[in-house]
Amino acid sequence: MSNFSFIEYSFDPDKNDPEEIFSSLNKLGFVQRNIHVSNKSSMWTQHQCIILLREHNSITVPCVTGLGVVVDESDLSNSYHFDNDCGMLVAHDPNNFRILAMPELSLSNMIAHGYKVIDKRQYDTTGLEYFSGMVYNTTDPTVIQFYESLGFRYTRNSDRYDTLMSTNNRFTLLLNKKNNSNSVNIVYADTNDVFKTTSCYTAAGFNSREYIIDKTNLNFGTNLNYKITGYNCLAKGNQTSYTIENSVREPLPSFDLVYRTRKQYLHIEEEIVETHYAAA
Repeated sequence: MSNFSFIEYSFDPDKNDPEEIFSSLNKLGFVQRNIHVSNKSSMWTQHQCIILLREHNSITVPCVTGLGVVVDESDLSNSYHFDNDCGMLVAHDPNNFRILAMPELSLSNMIAHGYKVIDKRQYDTTGLEYFSGMVYNTTDPTVIQFYESLGFRYTRNSDRYDTLMSTNNRFTLLLNKKNNSNSVNIVYADTNDVFKTTSCYTAAGFNSREYIIDKTNLNFGTNLNYKITGYNCLAKGNQTSYTIENSVREPLPSFDLVYRTRKQYLHIEEEIVETHYAAA
């Protein structure tokens, strides 16, 4: 059984300026903590949000290229190989999307082996706590079986989306069956305060989406209703059960970041995803 751990983002340093990528990550609130001895991979963190940043010359356009999962070593198959550039075991899903496996019993040893710590300091953050989902565009039905073999649970479906949940219920894979690009174009992160994070990203100069908010349908109490409107957030639910979301457009090339504060909401809401797509 597996639990989601991090996302991998890759770029070609000969085509994209690494300093621009680094600057965007810093503005998002991430800090470079470790560098692999290959100098081709580094770990960037913000609370429990982890990005493995990979430099590779085969990348045409910078993009999300993989998921990191913590696995039971007994679950590992012969399909995994050791990647010397990142010091991890790697397999591929049916679309060649990378799965980076970190065996649970030797997790600390794997991280220590080949990575050097470059920054242990504490910083003010934008409030992101952990990555909680992504929209993965694929029409290949075998993808579902692949992720089920990793421990993800197939939880629901609609005309457009199939939904899978990680073992610990903290990460949702929303498979968009109407798009065959085999790419990830939305990444979700949870924050304890969506309004604080909105302020941070506005001050950092990120491009946000403009949502049309129907104030007559807000049912979150006077204080939350006021903040949802003032910070131009999307919201679904009521005072006792809700998701309140906002987003930035392409903080790094190829994907939008949606950040949210949730209360008793488990899945990514398809209706809100469609609104994120539709917003200018």
